[in-house]
Amino acid sequence: VEEDRYEGFINSTWRATPQLTLEAGFNYELSTIKQSGDAQDERDFEYPKPHVVATWTPTKEDQMRVAFERTVAQLDFGEFASNVQLVQGQLTIGNPTLQPEQYSSTSVQWKRAIGQRGSVSLTLSYDKIDDTQDLIPIRPDPGSAACLSNFNGPGCVFTAAGNIGDGESWGARVEATLPLDDFGIKGGQLKFTGGAGDSRVTDPFTGQERVLDSNATYD
Repeated sequence: VEEDRYEGFINSTWRATPQLTLEAGFNYELSTIKQSGDAQDERDFEYPKPHVVATWTPTKEDQMRVAFERTVAQLDFGEFASNVQLVQGQLTIGNPTLQPEQYSSTSVQWKRAIGQRGSVSLTLSYDKIDDTQDLIPIRPDPGSAACLSNFNGPGCVFTAAGNIGDGESWGARVEATLPLDDFGIKGGQLKFTGGAGDSRVTDPFTGQERVLDSNATYD
């Protein structure tokens, strides 16, 4: 698998007031993926990736940040082509039609400074995901002897990386850094990070909503 990728961008920052800063940018990505071997194909991709960030500082200690960003996940080339691990006796099936996930991400963050070295922040986020990637059943060769004898058997149907439609995820995250000088530990810090979230995608085979693969609810 080979990829040629080109990307252009433009960014601008505007200090609207001493307390309000606006930043906007636009990236445009062009790429061509060429595949050879068990599946020969060439595909072109085009992705506009805008982003906007507004930062408001109403006081010396407090800051509010609102951001929107469009991003594209990077594909694992190993998921395109099939390969055989002879020592382990494993067959990995590739999916030459795999598409990268695209995210429209919105976040709101409040941050408050505590003394010279401490801070606490709360971030709320929401992601709309296009072409959600997960595992799907695939038949590399429907005309093979294994498929002709048992079309739904393990010799005909394999699992491979694929796209299952649109999904969404949301969450909240708290981060805190507290100086410990007042407790007799000079230069010490106590750090805490925690979050909770959820996600949703419609399984194309069961028709039921479920969480995204490997998506944690708490961390």
